[in-house]
Amino acid sequence: MVNDWFITAYEPIRDINNQIVGIIYVGMLEAPFVYLKNRVVSIFIFIAVLSIIALAIISFITVKRITSPINELYQLTERVSKGDLSARAKISSDDEIGELIKSFNQMVDSLQIATEGYVNLTKTLEQKVQEKTNELEKAMEQLVQSEKLSALGRLAAGIAHEINNPLTAILINSHLIKEKVKKDTKLSEKLDMIIDETQRCAKIVSGLLEFSRQTPPEMKLISINEILNKTLILFETVFLANNVKVEISLDKNLPQIMADESKIKQVLTNILLNAIDAMPNGGTLKIHSQLSLDNKFVEIEIEDSGVGIPKENLDRIFDPFFTTKKSKGTGLGLSISYGIIQQHNGSIEVNSEVNKGTKVKIKLPKLEL
Repeated sequence: MVNDWFITAYEPIRDINNQIVGIIYVGMLEAPFVYLKNRVVSIFIFIAVLSIIALAIISFITVKRITSPINELYQLTERVSKGDLSARAKISSDDEIGELIKSFNQMVDSLQIATEGYVNLTKTLEQKVQEKTNELEKAMEQLVQSEKLSALGRLAAGIAHEINNPLTAILINSHLIKEKVKKDTKLSEKLDMIIDETQRCAKIVSGLLEFSRQTPPEMKLISINEILNKTLILFETVFLANNVKVEISLDKNLPQIMADESKIKQVLTNILLNAIDAMPNGGTLKIHSQLSLDNKFVEIEIEDSGVGIPKENLDRIFDPFFTTKKSKGTGLGLSISYGIIQQHNGSIEVNSEVNKGTKVKIKLPKLEL
């Protein structure tokens, strides 16, 4: 009885006549071959599994190496689309992915330069539009003010002529009556009051006439610094009496301008008087001359440390008869000054803060050679 499997082989034995005379039988146990076969198959399976695992790892690393930069580029693209032009990718290889990242960075650089150019252009355009708008508004304000002053001037001329004759009669008769009345009596005091008030009215009428005439300026070559110095000499005792300290800073290289010397002196006088009145307890008065930044105008700045002008009154300071001095002023000084500067194709600006002071800037066109 055989309990094991054998591997057998049979081969017949033939004689010379090709007749089977016997048989050759060879047999071997099957177990060693089965074991060897199984072992070889197991080794192949193990190698196959290892190969699959290795291939999976290599594939994962390769895919990761490709997809990571692409995912990063996608996220950076999202940032760029939202306006973040600082997004840049790191170049970690020299292959096709590296070239793609390099191209992306170059594209963002170009986009950033173009965007900055458009932003700067937009800002420049906005600034120019704002400047032109401000110039237009200022020109409109000057036009309205000029028309207003012209209309008021014509009205003032008619009123002044109508009032001047009665005032003269009142003043003359008041003086005549006073000569016949005893001094230090109630009637004498009343006459003095009538004379004072009549003279004040006459002064207002005189201002009206001056305001309405606006005679053409007699233009000639003048030095603005020389005019300033001459005007300041007239005010030396006034400054001392009112405890006003004067700080003068004049540009010695200022060119000459075409202007009416007496009218410019009148403007400076009005402004200086206003500055002194704004400093009842004394203060500092700064006077400065210079060439404008655009090299087209000669500028005069007069700044006081006085009580200042309330914001709501700044738009009215050039209006005829507007004054904050109560009975002291007529309200025509700045109106006349505005008209004179307009005749010289210049401008006058006033900036003020309450309890800090007021700055008046006069701009007169430089002589074009």
